[in-house]
Amino acid sequence: MPEQLIDEKKILTGLSERAIDRLLRMGEQTVKDYLAKWKNRDAKTYGIYLERKSREINKVRNVIFGYKNIPLREIYVPTTFLDKDFTDEVFIANFFEHTCDPKRRPTKSIGITASAGAGKSFFLRYCFLTILEMPPGPIPLFLEAKSFNRTSLGTIADRILDSFRELDVRVLPEQIIEGLRSGLFCVLLDGIDEMKPAIQSHYLAEIRSFVGKFPDCPFLASSRPGNFIHSAGLDYIFQLKRMSKPTVIQLLDKLEFDQVTKQNFSTLVGEELYESHYEYVSNPLLCTIMLLTYSENGKISRKRHEFYEDAFSALWSRHDVRKDGFERENFSGLDKNDFQRLLAAFSFSSYANGDYEFRELEFRKHFGIGLALTGIVCKEEHFRNDVAVSTCIMLEDGNCLRFLHRSFQEYFAAIFLLGTRDDAIEGLAEEISERIETDKVLQLAYSINPEKLERNWILKIIPKFAPYVAASSNSIEDYMAIVAKEGATDIGSGSTIRKLRIFYEFSPSTEDLLAAYDAGKHMSMRDRKNLTQSLFRQDRENFDRLFKDISRRYGRQNSALLSLLRGSAQSKTNAVT
Repeated sequence: MPEQLIDEKKILTGLSERAIDRLLRMGEQTVKDYLAKWKNRDAKTYGIYLERKSREINKVRNVIFGYKNIPLREIYVPTTFLDKDFTDEVFIANFFEHTCDPKRRPTKSIGITASAGAGKSFFLRYCFLTILEMPPGPIPLFLEAKSFNRTSLGTIADRILDSFRELDVRVLPEQIIEGLRSGLFCVLLDGIDEMKPAIQSHYLAEIRSFVGKFPDCPFLASSRPGNFIHSAGLDYIFQLKRMSKPTVIQLLDKLEFDQVTKQNFSTLVGEELYESHYEYVSNPLLCTIMLLTYSENGKISRKRHEFYEDAFSALWSRHDVRKDGFERENFSGLDKNDFQRLLAAFSFSSYANGDYEFRELEFRKHFGIGLALTGIVCKEEHFRNDVAVSTCIMLEDGNCLRFLHRSFQEYFAAIFLLGTRDDAIEGLAEEISERIETDKVLQLAYSINPEKLERNWILKIIPKFAPYVAASSNSIEDYMAIVAKEGATDIGSGSTIRKLRIFYEFSPSTEDLLAAYDAGKHMSMRDRKNLTQSLFRQDRENFDRLFKDISRRYGRQNSALLSLLRGSAQSKTNAVT
C-alpha cells in the first residue's frame, strides 16, 4: 500500500481517537466506561471507515467530466441558503452548535431542499470532507437513501451498519448504537426523495424515531422540495439558494473545457444570460449543460426540455477534444433515433419502478423491458457500453450504473410517455403522478407536447373532481372546506386538485391554502374572511381560467367541464354580493 494511503489512514484514525477522547472528557460515566474499554478497537474501525468513505465521496463526475473522476473541491463552488444568510462554512459550524430550546433536541436535525441539479449531493459530500478537517467533533457517517431500495426494510441504524459492511469494514451493531447514543457520530443522509414510494413512508417514520431516540447525534438530510420532508420530524428545513452571477463565473472557470468557449460563454453570462436565462444559468447542472450545448452549436435553449434534447445530441455526436478528435465507438450500431427509443423505454421502466441506480440484474431487467416495448434488437453488453462509454449518459458508480443525473432519467421517461399510444397515456401518467411534487417527468412531457398530455390525461381526470368543486359553487366557505379536506385525505378530489396545482404551478399552492385555513380557525370571523377568502377565491379563479382555456383549445365541453364553468361563474357572483 502506498505510503500516502497509510498516512491518510493514520490521520483519520487519529481523528477517530480525538472524537472518542472528547466523549471520554464530557460524556456520561457509562459512556466513558464503554469507550475507555474499546477505544483502540473503535478508533481503528472508524479510521478505516473514514479513509474508505472519504475516497468514495471525493470522486465526482458531471456532464463535462463524464469520462473520469475528479476531486470534489476541484469543481465545488460555495453554497448559500435562502432562509438564512449562511455560507456553507457557517452552516456546517452551526450544524454542530447545541440548541438552547428545551423543546428541541440538544443537537440539530436539519433538512436541506433544492430542485434537481442544484448541488444538494455535492453539498453533503462537501460537508463530510469539511467535518474531517474541523477540530475534534462527531465522526461523520454518510448514507445515500437510494441504497435503501436494495435491501429489506429496517432502521436507520441498520442502514448505517450496511454502509460499514459495504466498505468491508467490520463493525458490531453495539458499536453503532453506542456511538449514536453517545453523540460520537453525526449522520448525513443524501436524497430522501430517491427512495422508492413503497418504502418512503417507512423510512420517514424511521427518521422521526431516529432523531428522537438519539438526541445527541446531529442529523442532516437532503431532498428535492416536497411536503413529505416536513413529516420527517426534523427541527429545521433550509432551502439552498440559486447561484449568484459571480458563483456562476467561478463554476465555469473550474470546468475543464475549451478556454475560448468558456471565456465567450462567461462573457455572455455576465452581459445578458444571467438575467435572461436566470432559472437555468443559476442552477449548476443546467448551467453546465448550457455550456456543453453552446460549445456544440452556439445555441442557447429557452425551454427546459430543450436543454436535455441538446445535451443528448451533444453527448451522442461530440468528439472527445481531450483525445485529439477521437470519436468514441458506437458499440450497439443503433442510430440515434433507435438508441433514444430504447433508452427512453429503459428510463420509463426504471423510473416507474423507482430504480435510480442499476446493478447487473436491475439493468438486465429494464433492458429486457425496453427491448420488448420497442422491438429493437440489441445486445445488453453493447447497450451498456453505449450508455456508459460512448455517450456517458450513465456513469459507473462502484458495482452500479446510474444516470449522469436523475433528471436525465426523467427527461427520457417523458420522451417514452409521449411516444406511447394515446389510450395508454392516462394510465401511465396517473401511475407516476404521485411523484409530481418532487419529479418533473410530467412537466417535461408537457413542455415537449402540451396538447398530447392535456388531451389524454388532463381532460380525463377533470371529471374526478368536477362534482366536488361544482358542489361548492354557491359558497366560498364550502369551497374552503373542500380544499381543507386535502390535508386529511388523499382520496377523491383532493389528490387530483393538488396535482393540478403543482403541474400548472398555481399560486397559491395547496400548502398556502391549508396554512391559511388553519390560521383562520384562531381568528375572528372578519379577520378570517379577509385573510383566507382572497386566497381561496384566487384558487377558484385559477381553475376557472384553466377550464375555460382547455375548453377553448380542445372543444371538449363535456358535462363535467360545463358544470365547473357555470359553478365558477356563480361563485364569483355570490362573492361579489
